[in-house]
Amino acid sequence: MRTFIVGFVCLLGGLASAASLLPDIGTLVGPVGDDFPRHLRADGRTVYSISTEPAAAMSGVRLSVEDDAIVVDTSDAPPALRKTTTRIVTISQTEFPEACYALRATVQGPKGAVATLYFEGTTLAGKHYYNSTNQRLTGKRQEITHYYSLAPRLKYLHMRLDYIGRGEFRIYAADLAPIAIRRKDPAVAAARVPQLLFQAGFDGTATATAQGNPEPLASRGLAFGPGVKGQALKSTLAAGTLLQYALPGNLVPECGTISLWFRPSWTRPADAKGFHHLFAMERPKGSRLGSGSAFLWCHDDVIRADTSDLRDSYQRVRSVEPSRWQHIAMTWDEDGARVYYNGQAATAMPGGDKYSPLSTHADKQIIFRDSQLKTFFIGNLRGGQQCEGLIDDVRVYSAPLSSEQVLAVAREIRYFDVAPSDRYFTAKGGANDRTMQFTITPRQPNPMRFTWEVLAADGRVVAASEKAIAVPSAVDKPIAQTLSLKALLPGRYEIRVTESKCKASALQEESASFWIFDARNPETSPGAQLRTVPLATIRPNLAMTAEQFLHLGPVRLGKLDGRGYLEAGDAAGNRFVVRLDLPDAQGVYLLEWDYPDDKVRTVDILAQSARIQNSEYELQTGYITGDEYANSGQMLTQKCVYYARSTDAALIFTTAREGAPAAVAEIRVSRIVDGLPPQGQVTASTGSVPRRDIGVYYEDPALLYDFGCYASAMPGL
Repeated sequence: MRTFIVGFVCLLGGLASAASLLPDIGTLVGPVGDDFPRHLRADGRTVYSISTEPAAAMSGVRLSVEDDAIVVDTSDAPPALRKTTTRIVTISQTEFPEACYALRATVQGPKGAVATLYFEGTTLAGKHYYNSTNQRLTGKRQEITHYYSLAPRLKYLHMRLDYIGRGEFRIYAADLAPIAIRRKDPAVAAARVPQLLFQAGFDGTATATAQGNPEPLASRGLAFGPGVKGQALKSTLAAGTLLQYALPGNLVPECGTISLWFRPSWTRPADAKGFHHLFAMERPKGSRLGSGSAFLWCHDDVIRADTSDLRDSYQRVRSVEPSRWQHIAMTWDEDGARVYYNGQAATAMPGGDKYSPLSTHADKQIIFRDSQLKTFFIGNLRGGQQCEGLIDDVRVYSAPLSSEQVLAVAREIRYFDVAPSDRYFTAKGGANDRTMQFTITPRQPNPMRFTWEVLAADGRVVAASEKAIAVPSAVDKPIAQTLSLKALLPGRYEIRVTESKCKASALQEESASFWIFDARNPETSPGAQLRTVPLATIRPNLAMTAEQFLHLGPVRLGKLDGRGYLEAGDAAGNRFVVRLDLPDAQGVYLLEWDYPDDKVRTVDILAQSARIQNSEYELQTGYITGDEYANSGQMLTQKCVYYARSTDAALIFTTAREGAPAAVAEIRVSRIVDGLPPQGQVTASTGSVPRRDIGVYYEDPALLYDFGCYASAMPGL
C-alpha cells in the first residue's frame, strides 16, 4: 500500500474564510493489505470514500493517491458501470447562517466525461438533503464551483463528487466558504433618487455627457444615421461595431435604469436571427453568474433583460417591431429587473421554473457583493453580437425610475399612441368581426392633425382615412376610429398613423399590426368521426435492424395473454426507440400502442424527429401500471395525436423508475385525414372499475406556452 501524500490549493482566492475539505496533513492511508481500497483515512477517521452504481461495478475501479491528487481509475470497470460516487466527509459545521456558500473542487478527467459536484447531507428531520451542479470535463485541470443557499441548520453535510465516464479522474483540492452577497437595505433603497449619470445622443460623435469618463475606451466601425433626436448610432456585424465606455461614475452596478431608443434594420421578424446587444456591462472571466453583469438585448427579435444573478434569471418580454423606432428601458436592483416597452411595463415570460413566481427557493436573486465590473458596451458586446440597427438617446440613471418616470421619458419622443381594440380577427365571421376599432391618443398638450392608412403585407394601401383628424389640445384623450374588414383577405395588416401639425419629434408616424385569419381550419373536421388511413403496424422485436430499432440497457421478450411484447431493462433510464417512416413532415398522425398491464411499470414515452434540429415537445406522455392500480392482466391501448416535424420520426419508451420497466407489444401508425372532429364527451365510470385521476404536467410551469404561434411563423393566413 502506498503512502498517500496530498497537496492543497485554496480555490477561493482572496477569501480568508475558505476552508479546505481535504486534511491539512501530508498522509492519507487506505486499509492495510487492501489492493482495492474504498476509503481513505486520516487521524484515525475516514475522510474520503468511493462507491459505484450499480454496486457490483466496483470491481475493477481503483483508488490511489499519486503526487498531489486522489486518483479514481474506472478504465477497467465492468460495462454495467453507470456512475462513480466519491464523498469527502470532513465538514463538521452544521449551522450555515450566511445566505450563500461556495463549494469548489479542482479536478481533471477524460475529455467529454461529466463531473457532478454536490452538497449532500441530512436535514434535522432526517430527510436526504442535496443540491448539485455538473460540468463536462476537458481533459485538463479545471475548477468546478457550486453555489447554494444552504438550510440554516442541518444534521449533517458533506461534499459529494460523481463521475460519469471511463478513465482516470483526479481531485487536487476542495474548499468550502461563505460568499458575501448584495443585500437590499430598505432604508437605503427608499433614499435612492435617480440621477442621470450618462447620456449619449450620438449626433455624429460617441462622446457622451457623463458624470464619469464621457469618452469611449474603445471604438471601431462607428457610423451614424437618422435618429429620434438628430443622429443615431448605427451598429452592425458587417462593420464590426465596437463601442465601450468606462463604468465608474457612469453607472451603479447594484441598481439603475437603462433607457434607449432602438430601430432594428430587419424588415421581417424572420430576419432577426441571432443575439443583438443593445446595452451590456462587461462579462467577468469565467462564469458571469453571480457577477451582476446586467445586459439588455434581443434574442432574435425578442427583448430580454438579464441581471447575471447566480440562478441566471432574466426577463423575456415581447418582440420588437421591425424597422420601427421604439423605446426600451430596463430597471434593476437587488430584487431583479423590470422591462418597459414604449413607456409601459412589459409582461415578462420568466425563463424557467428555477426563478418562476411559483418557486419557493430563497435565492432567487443572489449577486456577489465583491463583484468588480469596470466597463459597459452600447450596441454590441465586446465587438460582436451587434444590435443590427440604430440606437439613440441612451441614458443611464443611478437608481430605478418609477413607472411614471419611464413613461415620461418615452413620451418626450413618442408623443401619440395607436392601439387597436383587438389584433386578431376571423374572415367571414360574425357581425363583430366585420369591423374593428382603434384609437389614436395624443400624449402632449399641443394641437395635432392625424391621417391614417392600412397597409397589406405587400405594402399595398387597402384603406385610409377620408379626411384629416384635427385635435385642438386633448392630451391623453383617445380618438376612436372604425375600420371595415369586409374587403380584407386573410393576412397581416398594419395601421399607420401620421401626425402632420405638431411634429413634436422625429417620430411623426406610429403603427400597429393586426391579423385576419381564414375561417377554414385544415386541422378541424365538421364530422363527428375521426377519419384515418393506416400506415404501419410495428411489433418491436430483437430481429429488427439498427436502422429500425435501438436500445440503451438490456431488452428482453415477454408474453401476456398469448401476445408477445418487448421490455426494457429495470434500471431507470433504460430505453428503446422505434423508428417511424412518415409520408408528410407536417402531417397529423394517430399513434397507438398496446402495452402489457401485468406488473409494476412507470414509463415515459416521447415522439420526436429522429434527427432533431431544435427542441421538440409535440408528444410527451407515458403510462403507469401496478402499485395502487391493480394489474388487469390484459393488454391495454394508449392513443395519441402527433404533430410531426419530419418524415423521419422516433418513438421512445423509457423506464422512468427503478424496477418498473417500459414495455410495448404493438405500435400502429395512421394518418389523420380531414382534420380532428369536435372533442367528445367522456362519462366517468360508475361501475366496479376504479377511477383513474389523470394529471397533465407542463414544464417550467408553462400552461398554454406551446399552444400558440409566433408572428414570424404565420405565413399564408
